[in-house]
Amino acid sequence: MYKVDLHTHSTASDGRLSPEDVVHKSVESGLTVIALTDHDTTDSIVPALVAAKAFPWLKVIPGVEISTDPQFVARLERMRHSRWGRV
Repeated sequence: MYKVDLHTHSTASDGRLSPEDVVHKSVESGLTVIALTDHDTTDSIVPALVAAKAFPWLKVIPGVEISTDPQFVARLERMRHSRWGRV
C-alpha cells in the first residue's frame, strides 16, 4: 500500500524544511510517494531528487505551485484558443 503526500513545500518557498529534510521527514513518516510543489520555483527539485537516491522506495514527483494573476490567466486562455486555429 502506498502512503502519499502530493503537496509539500520546502524552504525554497514557504516551507520550514530544506528539500533534503523534506525527503528525510517523508521517509521517517513512512511515506512512499511525495510531490515537492514549492510556490513559483523549481529550485528544490534537484536537491530532493539527489537526497531521495538514498531511499529507492520513495518516489519524488517534481512539481511547482504557480501563482496566477489576471495576465497569466488571459495568456493561458489565448494559448487554448490558438490551439483551435492550429487544429
